[in-house]
Amino acid sequence: MRTKGGLRRRLMLMAAAVVGGILITESIAWIILDRLDRSLERLRVESLADVRRVLTLAENASGLTAFAHEVAEIRDRAALAVAERALEGRLEDFAGLAATLPIETGRPALPTLEPTIVRLADRLDGILRHLFAVTAEAIETRGRLAISADGGSFADPRQRFLLAAATVAAHQMSGLVRDYASLVERSDRARGDALSADLRIGKIAAGTIGALALLAALVLANAALRGVGADLLGIAEAMLRLADGDTAGTVPAGHRDDEVGALARAFHVFRARTRENAELEDRLRRAEQLEAIGRLTGGIAHDFNNLLTAVATNLQLIHDAADLGSPTRTRALRALAAAENGAAMVSHLLAFGRRQALAPVATDVDRLVSAVADLIEASLGAGITVETGRDADALPPLLALVDPGGLENALINLVFNARDAVGARGRIVVSTGRAPDGMVRLRVADDGVGMEPATLARVFEPFFTTKPAGAGSGLGLSMVYGFVRQSGGRIDVASRPQEGTTFTVDLPACDPVAIPSDIAPPASEAANPAAPGGVRILVVEDDPGVRASIVDLLAGLGHRCDAVASGPEALARLAADAAFDLLITDLALDGTTSGVDLIAALRVDHPALPVLVVTGYLGDAKPDRPVLMKPFRREDLAAAVARALADAAPAAPRPASDPAPQA
Repeated sequence: MRTKGGLRRRLMLMAAAVVGGILITESIAWIILDRLDRSLERLRVESLADVRRVLTLAENASGLTAFAHEVAEIRDRAALAVAERALEGRLEDFAGLAATLPIETGRPALPTLEPTIVRLADRLDGILRHLFAVTAEAIETRGRLAISADGGSFADPRQRFLLAAATVAAHQMSGLVRDYASLVERSDRARGDALSADLRIGKIAAGTIGALALLAALVLANAALRGVGADLLGIAEAMLRLADGDTAGTVPAGHRDDEVGALARAFHVFRARTRENAELEDRLRRAEQLEAIGRLTGGIAHDFNNLLTAVATNLQLIHDAADLGSPTRTRALRALAAAENGAAMVSHLLAFGRRQALAPVATDVDRLVSAVADLIEASLGAGITVETGRDADALPPLLALVDPGGLENALINLVFNARDAVGARGRIVVSTGRAPDGMVRLRVADDGVGMEPATLARVFEPFFTTKPAGAGSGLGLSMVYGFVRQSGGRIDVASRPQEGTTFTVDLPACDPVAIPSDIAPPASEAANPAAPGGVRILVVEDDPGVRASIVDLLAGLGHRCDAVASGPEALARLAADAAFDLLITDLALDGTTSGVDLIAALRVDHPALPVLVVTGYLGDAKPDRPVLMKPFRREDLAAAVARALADAAPAAPRPASDPAPQA
């Protein structure tokens, strides 16, 4: 995963900025210190030049004093002229050197002495020039007096005065030069000390600034890394909580555009997937629980329905044998109703476990919805309205390949569930249409109280109900769920508190070219064929109590019955006497031959013999013969016998022998 600003890149840029800042700071400090060092060196050079000028000035002043005595001893004009020219050169050098004495006007200690030296230099210049003039006059005077050089001498007193003045001026100049040299030395030393102090302070400042810059860089880096460390620690703690199953935690640094931010965003993705996996695992666990309940139901359904069949049939026989108005008839009816409630509960469990017996045919869903609405509208109460309709884009007929009785029962359960949700007053809408994938869609919506998410998650669980104790078994919606799934469809529910609930059922669509005569009517509209007169029936049932009860019921209907306990016995009886109009058999028979094996054998040996399957549990078996589920009433058995005889091909003529029924 690439990031716009990587953490490594950011740290490198931070380090580069810190190093660059330190280098720039140190470079500026180094330049300043270098300039200070050069200024100090220049000061030393200039100080030496000043001292050299002062010494040269003092030397020239002494030389002019000695030269003045030499001039006073000159006796002819030619030598005086030569000395005068030499004096002019010396005076020019002396005057130029004196003029350069104020080297820097910025020196605070020198302004009072430099002008005095210049004035003394000018005074010495004047004395020497005056001495030359006096000496020239003395030479002229000697010439006029014609005094020989070896004779007496002539001495002009002005010469002695000027020589004394030159000597005094030279001594004053030497003193001033010495003072000036001392001042220059002290001034230059002070400036040198100041520059040295500045240089030391600059070095200390440069080191201090560098150290402070480094310390600031470390503080900034620590602050940045502390934020990164805190974010990483928060992400790690959230990951640990997520590993423990806490999917509600959040992590910091989601706004960052570096690797830490990418890790935080990856955590959010992982948390979302963990939630999805948890939901999938929860759904799988619930599906496994429901599948286990279905398997358990299938395992006990056969034996339990056999018990209920024996109870129910014998209760009917007791009821029929009792006198009219006898308490025995009333008690038998109450017991029979309880047995039928138990049978209905087993049927609901089988439906939930997708193990009920279904006969899917092309079913007109609109017609079935209309029939159910007419059937139950009056029982819902005056304050509840039921509306039916079809989506505008769904063209009729809407044919679903389902068991019409099962669909009718499922729709009734959904409508009654909606009735309980709306209370005394409300609106229920039953609509049909097409799903995006072409399946037939059936929706049942209400404007009732709705459901909380926790209730919504368990709505299809068997025995789960929000109704008061005794108001419901909690099997209605689970039966609808099992029927829809067994039919190859899907069911979904959407609900919010105080916003109502909508159940959406998608059923496999049937070939739309099915002709109307092939379309099954609703179960409530289906008519049973008329029961025929007394026929001869072979009953195959391994449970003695159930076998005796079925024989008694058939005898009460006017039929003649023989009864056996296994498939081989049935085949042997048919081999000895084939004059039977119908064979009734259970699927689960003791021994090596099951009911399915018996039907297969009859298909070969007795293809014209009608067969009625009477069983408490079909399981995975799909017999191609009529099926009557246990337990049943006498009326159901009579109708099933009539339907089996009506659906079968005409049987061959029976032999003349007509043995008596056997129990």
